[in-house]
Amino acid sequence: RALSLGGGACRGGDKVPSGCPRSHSSFDQLRPVPEILSTQQLGAARVASADRAATQLVLEVASEGHSCLVFCHSRKKTQELAGTLARAMQAYTPVQRSVFPTSFLSVERGRGRTHQLHGQAVHGRQSEEAARRAAARDRLKHMLTTAAEGWPDRDLLAAVRCGIGFHHAQMSKSEKEIVEEGFRCGALHTLTCTTTLAAGVNLPARRVLILQGQYGYSTSMYRQMAGR
Repeated sequence: RALSLGGGACRGGDKVPSGCPRSHSSFDQLRPVPEILSTQQLGAARVASADRAATQLVLEVASEGHSCLVFCHSRKKTQELAGTLARAMQAYTPVQRSVFPTSFLSVERGRGRTHQLHGQAVHGRQSEEAARRAAARDRLKHMLTTAAEGWPDRDLLAAVRCGIGFHHAQMSKSEKEIVEEGFRCGALHTLTCTTTLAAGVNLPARRVLILQGQYGYSTSMYRQMAGR
């Protein structure tokens, strides 16, 4: 059943409810908490460029080594956007795909051999991490192939190779669980999904993007998606 969601703030280890009747709280004192959610009407030109903006935001957070969820309005859109993001990731240079800031790789004058060795060590850690991610993605592809009894979704496998997956109701239960675990363990850094992922599946992400479709989302559904 649908659950009521409440917003609030933390102060000194105690939670201060926002907009809750006094009878629902065990605190002696309450103070007004400013609303953290707002509504903004976007023009047609900005909506038309949503995919391009989403791609930039995903690449930004992925290049920092963090995860991102992108909620789409349809199953078809999740697959199309996953393909777009995968192609964008392939166009990224190795330095841009690094989980370390590029400043770590520079050799400044006056720092000498010590700083150069540090840069080499960073390169070594990056290579090891890249190898681990590649191995994890290969395992995911094998698991997806097995789950599909030898007939996996080729678009999904191509996206997984770039660290991206999609998730919607038309996929089998096994496929969805494999994709969820891949995102949870870090093998996949980005997941395009429908609202089915907002209910009951807790996948923490550094950034959550919600793409507007033909139909708007209710306030409760928006908060479910944003709360991931």
